[in-house]
Amino acid sequence: MGRSRTFAVAGLVAVIAVGGAAFALGGPDDPVEPAAAAEPAWASSIPVTTTVSAPELPDRRLHPELVDIDGWLQSDVTSLEELEGKVVAVQFWTFGCRNCKATLPHMAELYETYRDRGFEIVGIHAPEFGFEAEVANITVAAAELGVT
Repeated sequence: MGRSRTFAVAGLVAVIAVGGAAFALGGPDDPVEPAAAAEPAWASSIPVTTTVSAPELPDRRLHPELVDIDGWLQSDVTSLEELEGKVVAVQFWTFGCRNCKATLPHMAELYETYRDRGFEIVGIHAPEFGFEAEVANITVAAAELGVT
């Protein structure tokens, strides 16, 4: 069996800060508040004994390296270093996966909303099957699915 081929498609999406960039979805003057959800009836019967706060996360600065990338499609970018100073979402996907395809409209909406604030998306096409590893098939599927 042959080696899988993995391609990065710039413009597509785990969110990482490249070069220590900061990114708030609501913008610096417009913080995003979580929507209040109605508590389900059964929730009142569950005893709450512990409050857990979010851990303080260290500033890891630069991202981990992308390894074993066979090529980049739809982009002049050839490494994450070229996106330094931006917030970059990295999405691992494959065009034959129903769940992966279901995320594409949401990723496109995120990009349209935040691209002017330095937000980029890099899609890593990670095939599960042989037909998904063919570059021509990836190119055709990306065009048909509207992945830019």
